[in-house]
Amino acid sequence: MKTLLLVLLLSLKAQAYPEMIKHGYQSCTACHFSPSGGGILNQYGKMISKELLPTMNIYREDTDEEEKWFHIAGKTRHLQLNQDNDIIKNKMFIPMQLDLEAAVVIKNWVVTTTAGLYKPRGKSESESEPISRRHYVMYKGENNWNVRAGRFYPMFGILTPDHSKIIKKSIGFDQGQETYNLEASYFMDSYEFFLTAITGRAMQQDIYSAEGYTASISKNFGDRYKVGLHNMGIKDRTIERRTTSLSGSLGITEKLHILSENTRIISEAGISKTSTWATNQVASFEVYKGIIPYVGYEFERSVSKKTLNRYAGITLFPINHFEFKFEFQKREYIRPSKMDETMSLFQVYAYF
Repeated sequence: MKTLLLVLLLSLKAQAYPEMIKHGYQSCTACHFSPSGGGILNQYGKMISKELLPTMNIYREDTDEEEKWFHIAGKTRHLQLNQDNDIIKNKMFIPMQLDLEAAVVIKNWVVTTTAGLYKPRGKSESESEPISRRHYVMYKGENNWNVRAGRFYPMFGILTPDHSKIIKKSIGFDQGQETYNLEASYFMDSYEFFLTAITGRAMQQDIYSAEGYTASISKNFGDRYKVGLHNMGIKDRTIERRTTSLSGSLGITEKLHILSENTRIISEAGISKTSTWATNQVASFEVYKGIIPYVGYEFERSVSKKTLNRYAGITLFPINHFEFKFEFQKREYIRPSKMDETMSLFQVYAYF
């Protein structure tokens, strides 16, 4: 038995929250500057999150809906890792991230950037280097179209911030794997279109680079249902991958939400060709305002690999702009070797 305890002590940042669709918010652009969600909230996003998410509103906020020209947020993450199995017993505290993020809005232009520290593999904390994990320049057109260029995760599937999930690692959306992209997006009443050209990675270039594309189309059904079809082609230094995904964000009621991701990955390296299936299914129910327990199941399967993950947790929004998340995962590694693993996760998010 292997046991890992992950504690993400404090994160200061606005996170993507696809469950907002159960309140009738189908598009991420209603609350975020980023067309694909996540990152700093716009002025309307700050107002609506105060109204819909927290159990208690404990302080007054600016109710001016006019967009401000400057926004700032911060993010810090730390990891407490405990390993205990027949081979190794190990405990370590790992500072993972300390970033600031800012956005400047000038008419139809938005410029965002993060600034923080990055510890290269094999080096100590004192050898950490300055890094901007995400930055881009975006032009917002008058007729619901946007163009942006810079470094960010390309639009593919549902961009939740949980990098511990198997499906995120399967498609190459692990921590620090943002790419340099040129992205165009267009929004209609019932449809969303994204087309992204991927030009490379800035971090971990010693391991791989990445070039390719993503294309996504999503359709809204009514006010609380959204289904998306996504395609991605990536060519690294040694491998070429083609990934197709079908996603769904379903607000069954104002309390019940179901998130579904179903992905097939075809990898080619020389004459070798591998097909991998990955899925993630999550159901959440808001038992009281700001108190949302959830359960989930995911698996990854190929000829040489099979992994199952069952998890349950609770998300809490106790006061304005604070989110707490507790999660327990039980993983079964069936191929290539049999091994069980449990993982406990604690996260705190705050934003302003």
